[in-house]
Amino acid sequence: MSARRTIRVRRAVSLRVGARQRHQGRAAIDLRVAGGRLSGWWLAESPGRVYLRGFAAPVGYDPVRRLTIADGVRLTAFTFKTNGAVLESVRVDTSDGLTLSVDRRAIVDGLDRVRVSGGELDGYWLRLVRGVVLR
Repeated sequence: MSARRTIRVRRAVSLRVGARQRHQGRAAIDLRVAGGRLSGWWLAESPGRVYLRGFAAPVGYDPVRRLTIADGVRLTAFTFKTNGAVLESVRVDTSDGLTLSVDRRAIVDGLDRVRVSGGELDGYWLRLVRGVVLR
């Protein structure tokens, strides 16, 4: 038997998480709380609301993969500390479209991102959004 409960918090809360997984039949990723009064409960991951801080589910690409960005897509590229804190950010000009090499993919603070490998944006992370296609 499973139960469902809605919780509301007035300020940011940090919880220990013991697992991050997709359950069969669900599109969302769930995080299993590993301590405190919510221990054992699963929370639906939601970027900006419920997410793991820093990097989660990293995948390396060897050989590198191609990332195609449609013209006019608005993007900001970031570099991060290992805990997910932003070190630097730059706006990316995609007025004529863009093709880049990427060598890594991860969920960073709840958002799906890829790391650019080579060129002016080497080491920067871009968010995978509509108009950005990983091949």
